Amino acid sequence: MKNKKIRKTLLLICFTLSLIILIPPVSAMNPTDELVDPLKLGEHYEIFRDTSKKVPIEAILNGTYDHLFVASNQPYPFFWHTQDTIWLRLSMDKISLDKEEPYWLEETDKLDSIELFSVKADGSYDVQRRGIANLGEQSLPSRSNLFHIQDPSTQEIFIKLDGALPLSITSYLYTELSFTNKISEYKNF
Repeated sequence: MKNKKIRKTLLLICFTLSLIILIPPVSAMNPTDELVDPLKLGEHYEIFRDTSKKVPIEAILNGTYDHLFVASNQPYPFFWHTQDTIWLRLSMDKISLDKEEPYWLEETDKLDSIELFSVKADGSYDVQRRGIANLGEQSLPSRSNLFHIQDPSTQEIFIKLDGALPLSITSYLYTELSFTNKISEYKNF
């Protein structure tokens, strides 16, 4: 009887040790696995309110308004009904991402106009327009505003929000894989 208990105990110890050895710790995960779940972006933004509604992206990029950007402290920034144009800045260096992979940025709120500027290291940029005013611009049909960030040299992202609807920004960043998984989940409903 005593030998059976010793065998069971040894078996349990061997099983536990094999699990510890075979299952890698979370810190040993591959960097491309880091966005299995989407990253909520709200608290990563810096916000500038343009009361004139006339500030162009070039003035933002040349640093004229850098001192007016303030860090967001909200996971889902909300600006109510405002006459201001809201500018959001997202530094890609502050988010630990695999810089070689494309990403998807999803903005789920209904907005009149949302423009995303992907700024490269050399200061050049690409622009994508979404929202009610730009319904024909989105190539992938979705209930959200989707932005594909394909260039790995993207250093910063600026988002310009404007319109008569309440301005809010509920946004997430996905890897290609996590975004594909999300799309396939939608199809299953």
